Amino acid sequence: MKKLAFLFVVLLTANLVNAQIVVDAEMFKANPNMFMGKTITIKNPKFINKVTNPGAATGAVSAPSAGVGVNSPAATGVVPASGGVPTPSPKTSTSIYCNPMPNHTLTRWELGINNPVCIQVQAKDLVMLPAQERQIIKEVTFRVTPTMYLMTRCVIK
Repeated sequence: MKKLAFLFVVLLTANLVNAQIVVDAEMFKANPNMFMGKTITIKNPKFINKVTNPGAATGAVSAPSAGVGVNSPAATGVVPASGGVPTPSPKTSTSIYCNPMPNHTLTRWELGINNPVCIQVQAKDLVMLPAQERQIIKEVTFRVTPTMYLMTRCVIK
């Protein structure tokens, strides 16, 4: 009986260590590194959209279709129309989390006012995303890693 109780305690502890943490969006915005390596849940985020990666099949990155001149800054990861190396500006700069990752779909979310975030989604989890863009959902759960935020669960209202 003692062995069974000990096994139960070990399993319960393992589940608690891997458990998700419900985090306030403002707390996450203030210090996302505090949650490094953890799986967190944010309540009532707004799903903005899925970002299509036009060069996913060929590996090429295409230039934006409009609004980019020779001297205008390009978004991070987009080759300027004039060619050369993209140079992010403070206005268009995005974090490393907003760069498309191989074998993932990049999604954009708004966790609160002026609190945008990019979350990568594996192909198997795409069915969890809302069909409609700009929709507030019940909660999103994702793992915080040094290179990406990886969605593990999405609950639609």
